[in-house]
Amino acid sequence: MDRKEVRFRTSLFYKQNKVNLLREQSEGYSKLTVELTSSVGPSHSTATGRPTESPAAIEARAHQVWERILSLIGHFDLDPNRALDVFLDVFSTHLAGHYTFFLSLLSLSPWAPPKVLSEVVDPASEPDYSGKDLDEILLIAEQRSNATRRSNAGRGSSVLAQVLGFKFSHYQHPEVTEVTPMNLYLLAAILIRDGFITLEDLFPHLAPNEEGMEKAHKDYLEKVEARIAGAKVSQLAMAAPLESAASSSARPKPPSPTPKPTDSVDKSNQKIGLTVALLSVGDLRPAISLLTKYTWMVDAHTQLADLMLRILKHSVSTFFQTFVTKDRVPGFSQPRARYGAGGVQPAPARKQVLTFWAPTPPCTTLVDFVFFYPEWSDRVPICSSFQDLADVVEPLMRFVGVHISREPAFITKYLRLGRAQINGPPDPVTKKTNPLPAEHPARQFWFKILRLYMLPALSLIRGNAVCAVEVWNTIRAFDITQRWRLYGEWKTKAYKSHPELRVRAVQVDREAKGILRRLSHNTIDSLAGPVAKLTHSNPCIFFANAVNQIMSYDNLAGVVIQVLKYSTNMGFDVLVYIILEALSNPHKQRLKEDGVNTSDWLQSLASFTGMLFRRYSADLTPVIKYIVHQLYNGQTSEIVVLRELIWKMAGIEPLPSLSEAQISSMAGGPTLRIEAVASTTRGARLDPGEITQRGPQRLGKALLESSLALPLLIQVA
Repeated sequence: MDRKEVRFRTSLFYKQNKVNLLREQSEGYSKLTVELTSSVGPSHSTATGRPTESPAAIEARAHQVWERILSLIGHFDLDPNRALDVFLDVFSTHLAGHYTFFLSLLSLSPWAPPKVLSEVVDPASEPDYSGKDLDEILLIAEQRSNATRRSNAGRGSSVLAQVLGFKFSHYQHPEVTEVTPMNLYLLAAILIRDGFITLEDLFPHLAPNEEGMEKAHKDYLEKVEARIAGAKVSQLAMAAPLESAASSSARPKPPSPTPKPTDSVDKSNQKIGLTVALLSVGDLRPAISLLTKYTWMVDAHTQLADLMLRILKHSVSTFFQTFVTKDRVPGFSQPRARYGAGGVQPAPARKQVLTFWAPTPPCTTLVDFVFFYPEWSDRVPICSSFQDLADVVEPLMRFVGVHISREPAFITKYLRLGRAQINGPPDPVTKKTNPLPAEHPARQFWFKILRLYMLPALSLIRGNAVCAVEVWNTIRAFDITQRWRLYGEWKTKAYKSHPELRVRAVQVDREAKGILRRLSHNTIDSLAGPVAKLTHSNPCIFFANAVNQIMSYDNLAGVVIQVLKYSTNMGFDVLVYIILEALSNPHKQRLKEDGVNTSDWLQSLASFTGMLFRRYSADLTPVIKYIVHQLYNGQTSEIVVLRELIWKMAGIEPLPSLSEAQISSMAGGPTLRIEAVASTTRGARLDPGEITQRGPQRLGKALLESSLALPLLIQVA
């Protein structure tokens, strides 16, 4: 009996059960694979990405398949963990069109967490996001989703996370040349979203480690420095010299071999890939936690910024539609009929294809792409008031930063909402707006948005006048002191605050100097477009270079004025700021060494200022106010600017002496007097292109509306 008891206890507690591994006998696993692939059912709709069956039908089929899977595991004595591995392989293969079936099947397994119903929330009620942080806002958005929430906040299946982590580890081996597939990332993201696993359990299996992430960050910064150095070097100087006849017979040197990297295998960053997948399926809280831990990932991999912008656009789209009164026209992406040999031919119908890529790629002539997971937007917090723009959108914009420049449509919508809030609701009778007072918190909020996001992002947008106009329409709601505070920070600090802005600053500076070197009367028409593109997005850099060149070369002022014909109002407002900044520079001498004559730079800049306000309707009030203040403080050197304004705008030229004929003509009527002393500025010899310019009217209007006419006369007297 003792020996029998020992054998029984040994077999019960110490004997290891042998299971049928895949390499020993594959019949059971083959039947398992066939059972899974033959029971997936009809694919999801390619038009919407949603299943064509009812949820009840999918659940019923999943119950039947699960019973057969249990029979296969018991009959062939399959290893449960290996069976789970095969299940995940089949799941990832059929992820695009059958993920609902596999999720239902997995929910019946022992690896599924217990279902916990969330608090019942009325979908029609508006959520209250005020006073809550971002994590609480995202949690409220999850509770408002129609889907049943599992214990996502608790612990998922650690076994399922380990098996899935081993798949990620497989692609980390040196002998594996393939990169981690996108469907594996999306599979992990969907399992995290539905609470089957947690990010904490899967994260240790992902590569690289913390040292590798730091190295990736340093590599990105080194690439930025290389781009800056490359932008500073002239490509013409780096070109090879032209061969002469004497050296043509010489044998060319063989090109030096390109050094090969030590690791030829391109290993993908699995942590960034998982973050992309989490944002793609709309699981924001785990993705935000990764972006918080590695803030540089958005800069190094702009796909993350595109996904965050997709979320931001969806968040504000519903609230933005309440302010759109015009009927929307079909987009240009819709196919149109074409004329052929047989007459009008209808456009071919596009084939809709499910894709893993988010945001979805642009459609082609025959293919229209649809993201396979339409539930990605269920957990996105939706804005329903102006306060939500500050509580919901702005915290999410912090993770995107200056990369909102990648989506001009979002910038346009967001700024139009801001302009509607600043201007206030219109009067129902007079249709006039009631702007908010200067000390209102909403004004301070939008001032911060312009300072931290919109102006830096505008620097990265290339040649988009629409965005520049939208930014100007919001900036113009602030007074000139606040506007110039924005311009000053934009010019001195913004370009140093971000690596991409540093690169862009060097590129724009080089482009601006190249344009100014080629600028002449013969190249005005060809360079007006490039100049406009620079002044739309980077007016501070271009105008700073232009004003410096004008102060050195007085003959450049006229061509610069003509080449600015496509600039926007915001560009001219920045130009006035740059001019006054140059005029108020205390380190420049106002007089020449003789102490009598005006310095050349001041005379050139004053002449340029007069020509600018004669041709374009920029705001003249700041310049007049500056002249009055300078005269009040005893600085009479700036009176040359007033003289040029009167000369160029009103056509009243100060004449040091008159000839005998001019003195005799002064005894005649007004027309004769004008022809004698100002024929080219106000008389018959006036340029026909300047007849329509209202320089005198603008000068008089600026003096009267600013109430500076009387102070100016007193100071001049």
